[in-house]
Amino acid sequence: VLLRLAFQVVGIEALEDLPGRLRDQIAKETREVFLPILELFGMWELRRQLGDLSLQFLNRKRWERIDRLLTASYRELEPAVHALIRQLEPELPSGGHLKWHRSTPFALLQRTRTEGEAADWARLIKVDVLLPSVEACYQALAVLHRYSQGMFSRHPVSASGRPFVDRIAWPRFNGYRALITRLLYPHPFQASSLLQVEFRLFTPEMERVNR
Repeated sequence: VLLRLAFQVVGIEALEDLPGRLRDQIAKETREVFLPILELFGMWELRRQLGDLSLQFLNRKRWERIDRLLTASYRELEPAVHALIRQLEPELPSGGHLKWHRSTPFALLQRTRTEGEAADWARLIKVDVLLPSVEACYQALAVLHRYSQGMFSRHPVSASGRPFVDRIAWPRFNGYRALITRLLYPHPFQASSLLQVEFRLFTPEMERVNR
């Protein structure tokens, strides 16, 4: 399986040089067969990359629309995101770091069905929180909630009713581990606006598995 997967990676990275019919076949095969395999193995970074490449060739116009939408959102939100990171990072446990996690068109379309939903989700700020230990992850979670103005309304509250998803205590089937929460913060430059932020908290060891 891994050998066949490696062949598929090489094939899709060379799609521009292939005839149209073969190009579409490889892109479709990647989307329908190999992306689920990558999810099963927990190879999320490669899944995002190949998913984005396959989308470019199977539906280039849609990929371009979503890419323009994401680019516009990033440019608009970038000053506010950096200001929020500067505010929150010093409050984290020692050794904690925040990093803006930017979505791809493929990742965005996995969550949405309509153009309106895509525009809405493009404004969701995704931030990775890297921490030195499991204990620090839970401490940082409390800090992030303390400085917020409540949960983002579409947050998937866990079965226990907690305002976060605990994938550290209960990992996904493929070994993915993190704490996930969605929170609201005041916009630093627009008094009447709120930023919608999704945080994923994990340790370096978890990150290596999650990728």
